[in-house]
Amino acid sequence: QVIPILSNTMLVAKKITKRYKGNSYDSVKEFTYHFPEKGLVILTGPSGSGKTTLLNILSGNDTKYEGNLEYDGLKINRFNRASYLSRISSIVFQDLNLIPSINIQDNLRIAYESAGKEYDKADCMKLLERVHLPDTGESFDEFVNRDIDSLSGGQRQRLAIARALIKSTKILFLDEPSAALDEDNSLGLSSIFQKLSKDMLVILSTHLPSIFVTENSISLHIKQGVILESEERSEPILWDD
Repeated sequence: QVIPILSNTMLVAKKITKRYKGNSYDSVKEFTYHFPEKGLVILTGPSGSGKTTLLNILSGNDTKYEGNLEYDGLKINRFNRASYLSRISSIVFQDLNLIPSINIQDNLRIAYESAGKEYDKADCMKLLERVHLPDTGESFDEFVNRDIDSLSGGQRQRLAIARALIKSTKILFLDEPSAALDEDNSLGLSSIFQKLSKDMLVILSTHLPSIFVTENSISLHIKQGVILESEERSEPILWDD
């Protein structure tokens, strides 16, 4: 079953509950939320609060849970999950899953092939520009011929985001994108997410929410998937130099 891509769609979670075998408590308990069509939603909470578990469920990568996940009023199930993963949802995992044995260009080529697209240099250049790459004064061709191991942590994170954007999906999920980054690189990501969230829904988990709070962002502080506090910000954030 193919999920249509419409302009006025939203993701809805209804009483999502998840318990890992052997746990005496629910990792996520009856999480219910109507996500906006576009914008930035920040899932915050201490380690073990259910952020990553919830992110995996919302992105369609974990199917073993109770409750309903809906998109455009259509319940995500085994018949349409593949369509959801290919057309709606794209995720950047914490370990990034870049392939170190091949160069940047080949990493991107594989992502194009996985998305059912032909590698296009002009399109790839635009994608990298959206995540501020290259950022060292080198040309596009010089950059994409570099090895993955030659990249800094911030460059790897942004490359993984560019790769996720190749699918042209409606929702981008990110698990702790600043976990291995310093403050400057984290603030650089915040700028990228603010721009991306004007055209799509960006949902990320983090234990450093203040870095990513931007115009039109929503922060959900959770514990075991339960929303303890919600904060919506509509005015721009002016970072100090």
